[in-house]
Amino acid sequence: MESPRLPPLRGDIEILPAGESSDGSPMYTVHDPVASRYVRVGWGEAAALAEWEEGLSLDEFAGRLRERTTLRASGEEIRRLVAQVGELGLAAPSRARTGAHLEAEAARKRIGWFLWLVHHYLYIRIPLLRPDAFLRRTLFLARPLASKPALACYAFATLLGLWFLAGRWESYLATFPRFLSGSGLLAYGAALVFVKVLHEFGHGYAARSQGVRVRSMGIALLVFWPVPYCDVTDAWRLPGRWQRATIGLAGVAVELVLAGLALLAWALSPPGLAKSLFFLVSSGTLVSTLVANLNPAMRFDGYYVLSDLWGIENLQARAFAQTRWALRRLFLGLREPAPEAVSLGRLEALAAYSIYSWVYRVGLYAAIALLVYHFFVKVVGILLFAVEIWFFLLRPAWTELRELLRLRGRWFGSIPSIVTGLGVLSLLAWIALPLPRTVELPAVVVPAASETLYAPVDGYLTDLAIGRGTAVRAGDVLFRIESPGIDREIEILRYESKIQEARRRAAEADPELAAGLPGLLEEIAKNEAALRALTERKTQATVRARIDGIVDSWDAALREGQAVRQGTYLGRLADPARCRLVAYLRETDLGSLAAGDSASFYPSRGGPAVQGRVTALALTPAAGIEHRSLTSVEQGDLPVREAPDGTLQPIDVLYELELAPDGPVEPGMTGILRTESPARSLLGGWLEGAWRVLLREGTF
Repeated sequence: MESPRLPPLRGDIEILPAGESSDGSPMYTVHDPVASRYVRVGWGEAAALAEWEEGLSLDEFAGRLRERTTLRASGEEIRRLVAQVGELGLAAPSRARTGAHLEAEAARKRIGWFLWLVHHYLYIRIPLLRPDAFLRRTLFLARPLASKPALACYAFATLLGLWFLAGRWESYLATFPRFLSGSGLLAYGAALVFVKVLHEFGHGYAARSQGVRVRSMGIALLVFWPVPYCDVTDAWRLPGRWQRATIGLAGVAVELVLAGLALLAWALSPPGLAKSLFFLVSSGTLVSTLVANLNPAMRFDGYYVLSDLWGIENLQARAFAQTRWALRRLFLGLREPAPEAVSLGRLEALAAYSIYSWVYRVGLYAAIALLVYHFFVKVVGILLFAVEIWFFLLRPAWTELRELLRLRGRWFGSIPSIVTGLGVLSLLAWIALPLPRTVELPAVVVPAASETLYAPVDGYLTDLAIGRGTAVRAGDVLFRIESPGIDREIEILRYESKIQEARRRAAEADPELAAGLPGLLEEIAKNEAALRALTERKTQATVRARIDGIVDSWDAALREGQAVRQGTYLGRLADPARCRLVAYLRETDLGSLAAGDSASFYPSRGGPAVQGRVTALALTPAAGIEHRSLTSVEQGDLPVREAPDGTLQPIDVLYELELAPDGPVEPGMTGILRTESPARSLLGGWLEGAWRVLLREGTF
């Protein structure tokens, strides 16, 4: 059988030097100008392509490589190289391949618009500008902005801004909530657009300064969210890794400079619009840079910079391949050649990078799936959610599982695979079997009897007899509210009562006035009712304790004579001798506690556990959480969102639980309520929760 022969290489293919790899060997870049694609290859592949000649058999080509180079390539290695040349489209069409053949091949590669959208909606580029000529003409204006004196000024301004920030950190953080409204988020978006445009021009000028053509600028859609982009693909032509890293870091450098200058301007500017703008630029820039641009888990600036600094092209694919190989070897005992020879230290670094990327991507793609589900029309949201979960989470796992099943003859029965199998089976049994479980709930101690003190009327605070910690008994006068308005109205009504009483006596004595007596009596009754109501309000203005206890909450700024509005919160009385525990039970833990069950309360500040007995369990989910110390707004364990009216609404479905403690506790103590639940399956609880979600979200 005749040996296959080499196809012709395209004449427009360029092979460019690309510096050295991590092991010191020279690297090269293959440039395909038609596909606008760069492929990094080692010195062996570059040498083979340089000796490539159409029509040579594989054996003849192997002999030529042995004669003219130091390569000793096997027939299998040459066949793989030929296949790779074909896959990358580097081979020229042969005479035997007619236009019909080429059209059929192109048709096979074509996909429908729906499948294209499914594969690409996460990231779609829309070019808007061809900025290369503009960047070349204006480069002289940008160079001074990146000079050493300018960099020194930026560094000084940033350090000065950080020094000011250190003394006003709380004030800076307190500004964030003001921009969490719709208009505030819109302002954040506008600030980020401004910053990101300058970011991309930073890439463009850095590339142009090294002679690299900037192909286009435009808008990229990240899950249909628009962000600017700058195409500097031709940076692959640069041989030095530091040259490429400079271009990759230029956008981040622009953002950090903007953040530093905005931070200093925020510290020096007076309150007003300008200060808010400087806050938006500084905070938004820092967050976007640290979370997105410098994050190597995604293919943004940080990824390419790390790839250049490590000297590993196509870092993600190679790191993932090395890590899969290492994990298969560790957990299954699969003895296969490594994808490439690397040192132990480099293997550990690649594994750490891969695991970080996998964990980050699982969280990111799950979050994106939930985002598109909630923000799109429900039918579209369900479709995109399913696409996200399948393509980015389930399909990679299924592909790896299928590959392991294909290779099972090489690892099945090995000691590592047996140990791993036993571990997996134990984990599955622990999840699926009904076993006794420990349930832990966030809890707080609250007084069993308490009284909230409000200003009963508008007026001035007088006869103030209490402060924080004051012990009182039921019936004691706590304070009075002197209300001149009520006193004046009472005087007016009493004067009117005297007049009406005189008119009544006159009507009873004079027959001519007797006809108006019924109406007069009605007026007198109304006046007396109004007078009784005002007298009652005046009595209420003297606030007395309804329970025995202490003042455990009081506004220390209150003084006698201070004006207060009706309904103003002033403080609280509590009976420290009688307390109760309040905890919140998750929906998945329903059935683990019931009235009469016991549980242990472990205070957060330490100390012995206190036993308690369940006295009440709410039948309906809590609409709001009253105890802020348990919520995420106070670094507690219950995730909540703050409604416009100030109510703390739980994100999860929670049921309020009350317990009577059997030992000494103090109001305000927080901790964990722990109990052993009846035997139950975690898997069953998860499936029940998933079913409830499906029922809740299944209505259109």
